[in-house]
Amino acid sequence: MKFFAPLLLLLFLSQIIFAQAIDSPKTPKKFFFYWGYNRGMYSKSTISYHGPGYEFTVFDVQAKDMPEPFSFKVYANPKLITIPQFNFRVGYYWKNNIYFTAGWDHMKYQSIDGQSVIMDGHVDKSYSEKYADIYDHKEVKMTHKDFLKMEHSDGFNLIKINVEKHYNIWQTPKNQIAIQALTGTGPIFPLTWTNSTLLGKYNDDRPHFSGLGISVFGGLKVSFWDRIFFQYDLDFGYVNAWDITTRPKGAPDRAKQQIKYFQRKGVVGISFNLRK
Repeated sequence: MKFFAPLLLLLFLSQIIFAQAIDSPKTPKKFFFYWGYNRGMYSKSTISYHGPGYEFTVFDVQAKDMPEPFSFKVYANPKLITIPQFNFRVGYYWKNNIYFTAGWDHMKYQSIDGQSVIMDGHVDKSYSEKYADIYDHKEVKMTHKDFLKMEHSDGFNLIKINVEKHYNIWQTPKNQIAIQALTGTGPIFPLTWTNSTLLGKYNDDRPHFSGLGISVFGGLKVSFWDRIFFQYDLDFGYVNAWDITTRPKGAPDRAKQQIKYFQRKGVVGISFNLRK
């Protein structure tokens, strides 16, 4: 219930904002671009693993994000700014304050080390002598070093194509400062880059399209001179990742999980027109 509270608050506030929205006196710039950073929260997830010699499921796996500690050496270095959890987006103005946008949310996902979970399934001796067993609703400790770890740390990368609606709330007479609310939705194409441990065997995989998802979001945007803007969004999403790779390239081993996430992101951007 705690996980859904921010979404309910977002929907409630959006209704108040829409009721107070006003019309804009001028047409917005045709394009925008933004860059920023995020923090994420994840609901509990059921993860199923299968491959030669094993098939099992672990239930109610808890996870966290992996924020990079703030440092000017990282966040202000163009060569390193993709290390933190970042957000990138470009948008095109259509009409009536409606935008079509495409972007990349670079989130990070890591199961919590040492948690107790329930496990069902089997592991054969042909795959692992140590963990060979029939698991019938058995409680196990999910230790990362030598048992199980699910980590999309080189990216729980979400490629998004969205439709956004912006609502004008307030602006100065000459539009030096303007405040807007916005909402949007669209599909997610998860490009997971998974660093997992599977029954003690480590895997550092390459980026891999692993499923589909959908998100809904809302936020506030403050613009200056119709050019520079700051934006803060709350984003709720669901991803069904049914094709996660858990062993090196070429191996048939796979996992699947459904991830619900809540994301807070702050970005800075620029609006512009292309010259003819």
